[in-house]
Amino acid sequence: MRVLCFAFGWLFAAAAHAQTEAHERLFLVHLTPGPAWRAEVPANAQPGFGEHSANLARLRGSGRLLVGARYADKGMLVVRAADRAAVEREFAADPMVANGAFALQIDELAPFYEGYVARAQPRPAAAEGIDRFAWLAGCWLGAGGRREHREHWMRPGGGTMLGMARTLVDGKPRTHETMMLREDPNLGWIYWAHPSGQKEASFAIRSADASGFVAENPAHDFPQRVIYRRGGPDELLARIEGTVDGRPRGVDFPLKRTACD
Repeated sequence: MRVLCFAFGWLFAAAAHAQTEAHERLFLVHLTPGPAWRAEVPANAQPGFGEHSANLARLRGSGRLLVGARYADKGMLVVRAADRAAVEREFAADPMVANGAFALQIDELAPFYEGYVARAQPRPAAAEGIDRFAWLAGCWLGAGGRREHREHWMRPGGGTMLGMARTLVDGKPRTHETMMLREDPNLGWIYWAHPSGQKEASFAIRSADASGFVAENPAHDFPQRVIYRRGGPDELLARIEGTVDGRPRGVDFPLKRTACD
């Protein structure tokens, strides 16, 4: 089965990522005020809060912590791990759990709809035509381990945006790709991609605004959906999702704005 790797490249990285995650599960971690929580003290002044935040940053940096949020007086985390015991080990050294400031509840999470969650962003006046994608212009970098992925999007011009991507492994070229955002007479606005060694493909853009866009091609093998979401002025989350052998699958690729060489 061919895997089409889009503007964020990483054809081989996506396959390896999916294989690594195949045996891992998702867990919902609830943090609620415990017996040692001091109601008169702000959260960031509770004993051990600095170390607690550092532990969450470590989990985020390792890719284990996928989502974190607050609701009412509670905290909620979505964590990826092999089993419940692995999640418990991740929080065993958290001082706010150890000292009873937080009570920890862990439940397995089984999503039935794949998706993406981010902080709500202010919505500027909607741009029209190709200008709605202007925020993507510039250079983006995703690096981890032996791999480095860069992509460069030109500014809108002539009703199109052109992009190029390259992935290096151990400093050597692994994949490259040409991309385009343009209007198609039959599909409307499309995301077009031509990865190295594969056939080109077009994906109809179903939604687009200043925070990102979603493009779909239900007839394609994998992925059937390509998503670009802004996490801020200098952060970007690219995602592919769809089904493989009848099972839902999604892979995220965080990117950051970088200088154009």
